[in-house]
Amino acid sequence: MTTPREKAAVRALKFLGRDRFTNFIREIRQDQECFAVRLINEKLDAGRDLDSIFLTGDRYGFQLTAKDLEGNCFEIEFGCLAGPLAGDGGKWEAHFDTNGSTISVVNTGRWIS
Repeated sequence: MTTPREKAAVRALKFLGRDRFTNFIREIRQDQECFAVRLINEKLDAGRDLDSIFLTGDRYGFQLTAKDLEGNCFEIEFGCLAGPLAGDGGKWEAHFDTNGSTISVVNTGRWIS
């Protein structure tokens, strides 16, 4: 059975597109303050696909939501919860070109638990 966290991630990936999301997460990979960003990039570097990263059957794990701001600009909230009080993430405004390549990314918030 799919968890609410997984359903939200699937909706966001479908809405953004897998290539856009991957380009976004690769663009912010140097963000040393967000452990979730480092962790997902390590998994992608190891050859894991997005389904195996987001669809774990657990209520904890990577989470993702996305909202269209206008055109090719999106608000992306991404993070990882390892438990009820353990995790981090953030919110970014990401601009993409018509091919899905990242033009710019601005962090607009962070969270930690």
